[in-house]
This record gives sequence, C-alpha cells and structure tokens, in this order.
Amino acid sequence: MKIDHFDPREKVVKETKKSPKLKFAHVAQVKYYLYLLELRGIKAATGQVEYPRQKRTTEVSLLAADRDTTIPGWLAEIERITQLEKCPEIVRKSYCRSCAFHDFCFS
Repeated sequence: MKIDHFDPREKVVKETKKSPKLKFAHVAQVKYYLYLLELRGIKAATGQVEYPRQKRTTEVSLLAADRDTTIPGWLAEIERITQLEKCPEIVRKSYCRSCAFHDFCFS
C-alpha cells in the first residue's frame, strides 16, 4: 500500500490523479486503502481523489457493503486469478501504455 497523502489528524486519505478517465478504479483504490486502515485500527477515515488539472475532487467513504461484500470479492477474484495455471489473456486498452502496472501484464 502506497498512499499519496494521509492526514492523521483529519483521518483523510488523498490520492492525486491526472485524469478522471478511470474514476471507478481511483475510487476503488481509495476504498481499499480505507479498508486496510480499518483493519489496522484506524477507524472513521475518509478519502478524496483529487484531479488537479480539472480542479475537481471526489469524496470517498467506505460503506458497509464495501467492507462485507465488495472488497472481499475483489480479494477473492485476485486469489482466483493468481491460482490459475495459465495467465489470463491480455485485454488491451488504450490506457495500458501509461498504466503504472504495465509491466505486470506485458512482461
């Protein structure tokens, strides 16, 4: 876990992104960070995804459904994929070249 910024006094996780193009993934990332913080005893934290170029901020909260179903589902899917004998086929997207995880898919 590598949070861009965490304000321990206000309990706010802040992630800065260039473009809101993958907003769902950005929100999911912050929700996962909030989930991990809760597991480590930091309760009632909130999050923000900041888009400086667009001068926009998206507020993020961890909901009960995220804790109970959504995030455990993501983790189960990751576990399922990592247990496959053969890697899944690559799904090429236009944003893949600039993705921080490019090497995981294309190496």
